[in-house]
Amino acid sequence: MTNNSKKRILVCPLDWGLGHASRCIPLIYAFLEEGHEVLLAGSGQSAQLLKQEFPTLTFIPFESFTLRYSAGTSQIGAVLKAFPRLLKRIKTEQKELASIVQAYAITEVVSDNRFGCHCKEARSIYITHQLRVKLPSPFGFLEPLVARWHRHLIEKYDACWVPDYEDADKALAGELSHPKKRPNNVTYIGPLSRFVKSEPQDASTRLTVAVLSGIEPQRSIFEEYLLDSLQIEPAERVVLVQGLPDKGSEPHCVGKVEVYPSMSTQPLQDLLLQATHIICRSGYSTVMDLAAMGKLSVATFVPTPGQPEQEYLASYLRAKKFG
Repeated sequence: MTNNSKKRILVCPLDWGLGHASRCIPLIYAFLEEGHEVLLAGSGQSAQLLKQEFPTLTFIPFESFTLRYSAGTSQIGAVLKAFPRLLKRIKTEQKELASIVQAYAITEVVSDNRFGCHCKEARSIYITHQLRVKLPSPFGFLEPLVARWHRHLIEKYDACWVPDYEDADKALAGELSHPKKRPNNVTYIGPLSRFVKSEPQDASTRLTVAVLSGIEPQRSIFEEYLLDSLQIEPAERVVLVQGLPDKGSEPHCVGKVEVYPSMSTQPLQDLLLQATHIICRSGYSTVMDLAAMGKLSVATFVPTPGQPEQEYLASYLRAKKFG
């Protein structure tokens, strides 16, 4: 993915849940192992996750476009309402990025789903698995128009890295990563995960783990539901990870449920490898993590209401008999 000359690389993920930041973690480690200098930029919970994982790296505050979902089952109103802000933020983001690139002598920018993170002064790379954008069924007729707009944005970058297999039959994201028409700068780099497959863990104790992420208020609504329903979970041990890196990592109990605000990579991997049942959103980064650990078969995927991408992934994985 990179050549042998030393680079100064800026990594800046979108702050929509933790997935965009978490899948940048293996890339950052790869860049560091290759001898490159890495700087991080971002905001919100995703920034906290990267700071937790890489406390010694230079971090630059860099706001990303934020979206707040509806508490209901449709998000189309929230998305349409936010769209003018998104367009404005793209232009602002480009100006801010240009200043960062100049101030820190950046040679390469790696943006996970941030539309405005490209500039002429540095090689710009866009990361996405969603080359095809899914819309709610009443608006499906607009998908070709949205796809054209998305391709136009992607082709402003020097390269687009897709974290999935090039072979469509092996793809974890299905038609999201393998649409009929693709941008002309696409390279498939394989799934990205901060976790690795390990030896089978002792499953003598039934352990249910719920892992939360995503945009508010749906993350909190899902947490409230799980804290109630998991009280009658038959597993001997029940753990819920809130996905709130800014709240630390000290656990507390809610009834029979052990609640952790967040976990760093190794403790979370150890926990998930022991799990006999995993409950989570069907976000693509979560899918890649479970696939990397060989845990798709014990997962129950619960899509975020009104998020067509997650609804598609849950259906696709079920059809593939993955989860």
